[in-house]
Amino acid sequence: LALYQRAFYAVERGDLVSGERDYGAALELKPRFVSALVGRGSCRYQLGALSEAIADFDAALAIEPTHHIALNNRAVTHIVRGDPLNAMGDLVKAQQLYPAFVLVYSNMALASALLGRYEDALACADTALQMHPNKPYYAYAARGLVYLRTNRMTEATAQFEEYFRRATPADPVRKMVNEW
Repeated sequence: LALYQRAFYAVERGDLVSGERDYGAALELKPRFVSALVGRGSCRYQLGALSEAIADFDAALAIEPTHHIALNNRAVTHIVRGDPLNAMGDLVKAQQLYPAFVLVYSNMALASALLGRYEDALACADTALQMHPNKPYYAYAARGLVYLRTNRMTEATAQFEEYFRRATPADPVRKMVNEW
């Protein structure tokens, strides 16, 4: 438990490398520690090690198939890997398990936008932002993509600026948004 806590606080400080290392050390002692698998997967996602992140989320879900955070985090990793359809399956499951989890709606907005389901994307983004106006910054990226693809450039720019203002510099979605 001490290694897990050390990893958690390292991530809180923004030290993802130490967080990944300490989650891994906790997993050496307790290989079926689902929270450590999800934590390490999240570090790996943010560090850009997407295949390793998916493996950690898969392992967590093999132990605890109803872990909504693992489903959500695996989904966003699929989004960054260019697979929004696969992501949507995980997001629907996560939403069914925990309908009040705001990040599910934010990520559904992004996956829907990438799939060309613009009305769904805007509805999910609106839901996420109504639930928590500051946290679901992928909702802004999703809105920006919808507006970009529907030639509403002023609105797209405003939404992308809001995303960049809120997202961390290491956020893997940043690269996708920059490419749009």
